[in-house]
Amino acid sequence: WSPPTAVAGPRASEQAVQLARVADGIERTVFTWCAVNTGRSFRLGEFTSEVQAAHDGYCAPDSPARLLRLLRQRGLVQVVLVSRSGSLYRVDSVASEAA
Repeated sequence: WSPPTAVAGPRASEQAVQLARVADGIERTVFTWCAVNTGRSFRLGEFTSEVQAAHDGYCAPDSPARLLRLLRQRGLVQVVLVSRSGSLYRVDSVASEAA
């Protein structure tokens, strides 16, 4: 796992740099949550609450789910939908942090 690349250089706005810095922290929290909870079934609401609590509550409500989807797309976590009607998901595996 590697953090997102921060925007840098003369054209980078301060906002872009700060967004990359904050996203890196939340993304690490989401990745760590997945690693600790591999094999556990969960609902997105409880996942979001736990990630926000682990990140001291300083993230937008949709950020954990968005970053979970991003990590899944990048192949860093494998999350499966266990029950669509129950909105139940499960973390099946997590890439090693060295990847």
